[in-house]
Amino acid sequence: GGISDPARIAAQVVTGIGFIGAGAIIQSRGSVQGLTTAASIWVVAGIGMAVGNGFYLMASCVTLSVMIVLNHILFIEKALKSGKPQQYVIISKSTECIFNALKKIQLLPALTLEKLKIEKTDNNVAFIISCEGKSDIQDKVFENIGNTEGIEKIEKL
Repeated sequence: GGISDPARIAAQVVTGIGFIGAGAIIQSRGSVQGLTTAASIWVVAGIGMAVGNGFYLMASCVTLSVMIVLNHILFIEKALKSGKPQQYVIISKSTECIFNALKKIQLLPALTLEKLKIEKTDNNVAFIISCEGKSDIQDKVFENIGNTEGIEKIEKL
């Protein structure tokens, strides 16, 4: 053979995997999904390049490490988000105040909005929210939202 340059091959792999990884990441409803998938694609490409260059032991160790992490990440995620969904009613005279309160909830990674229902009464607007996350964090967040200007009342159902 001729002269080969492994760095040029790796550069092409990095470019191609970058596009595939970007395609795996999806943004929907204010949250990003697919980051673990994109990271796994990157790691598998790196393992493939290590095997191609003859680093079998390193590739085996990384494969084992990745498998352990990916198998246990669900347990870690469940521990961080433990808690059953709870329902709250937020009552206000204007929808703008409630939407500002909802933005605060969505910015917290520890809480997830599951369902949202809006009811209009004579003078007020009521948002019925189902929220998932640790109950002590939920209580603190909704207590803080209750102190927001324009929020009349918050009830836990």
